[in-house]
Amino acid sequence: MEVAHQELSRAKQERIRFGLPPIIGNYFFPAYTPALLAAGLLQRLEVEDHGSRELTKMLAHGIIDMALLGSLAPLQQDSFSTQVITRAPIQIIVAPDHPLATQTAGVSFQDLKKEPFITLANEYVHAQAFHQVSRAAGVRPKVVFKTHDVHVLKTLVAKNSGISFLTTLALEPQDHLVALPLLDLGAPEFIISVATRANRLLSAPGQNLWNLLTSKGN
Repeated sequence: MEVAHQELSRAKQERIRFGLPPIIGNYFFPAYTPALLAAGLLQRLEVEDHGSRELTKMLAHGIIDMALLGSLAPLQQDSFSTQVITRAPIQIIVAPDHPLATQTAGVSFQDLKKEPFITLANEYVHAQAFHQVSRAAGVRPKVVFKTHDVHVLKTLVAKNSGISFLTTLALEPQDHLVALPLLDLGAPEFIISVATRANRLLSAPGQNLWNLLTSKGN
C-alpha cells in the first residue's frame, strides 16, 4: 500500500524518479537527451545516481519508477518488466605503450595472472564480471587499486599504473587507451536494460519515456 501511494502521488505530479548508474549515465544516456528534451520528458526526470545493484533494490521498493540497469545477463525478475536496449563487450584495457598493447587480436585471462589490475569497486557490475572470469580461468589476479570513479581508473591505466577490465561503452578516443578482446569462452558482456515494476501502471510521461528508450535507432 505504501508503494502504491508513492507511485500514485508521483503519477499525479507527472514526475518520473529515474535510476541511472554512473557508467550508463555518463557514456550511454546522453545520446537520448535531445529526443527527451524534444518530447518534454527531460525536465520531468528526478535522477537517482547509484550502482545497478542499489537501483534494483530501490525499484523493487517503489522508491524509483524506472531505471536503466547494467547486468551480465538479461534481467529475469518476475516483479519487473524489462527490455534489453543494448550490449557491449567488456575488454582488457591497457596504455598504448604497455607490452600487451600490440596484442589487438585478443588475450586470454590466464596470461594476465601476473599483471597488476586497477578495478572498479564492488557495487559495479564490472566487479562481478572480474570475479567471474578470474574463477573461470583459475587465477587470482593482483588488484593494486579499487576505485568508484571510472575517470580515475582510465587515467591510472593510461599512466601505466596497471591494466583494467572495462566495457567498451565507457571508452572514448581521448582516453588514449587500447582495448583487447578476451579470448576466453563465455567472456562477459555489459548488458543495458530498462526496467520498471511489473504491476506498476505508468503515467503518460512514464510510458512515453519507456517507448522512447526502447525504440530502435536511438
